[in-house]
Amino acid sequence: MSELSNDERDELLRLAQSRTLPAGDVFRARLMLALAEEKPWRQIEVELHTSRPTIARWKRRFEEQGLAGLDPRHKGSEPRAATSSVRQRNHPTMVAPTGHVERWPMRSE
Repeated sequence: MSELSNDERDELLRLAQSRTLPAGDVFRARLMLALAEEKPWRQIEVELHTSRPTIARWKRRFEEQGLAGLDPRHKGSEPRAATSSVRQRNHPTMVAPTGHVERWPMRSE
């Protein structure tokens, strides 16, 4: 892998140290930093719990597109709307107690 520019290294370090970014973003930043340090691929596999095809894919994307190549291409699926039966199962209705009770019982209908 070619040497990182100072800006690239700074950005990768910021991403790699983040505790709020998605885990995939942090992983890819750590991977690029490990490759820039010229760590053996076997060591990277063990340290980052990854595979050679994954290392090769992200290395190629980074070399072709720079930091923009580290953005995931699949943004996930659209959120699904719960059907009425699922909503009913997840939100039980209150049942009026009979007699004197401390708490109202819950019942799924």
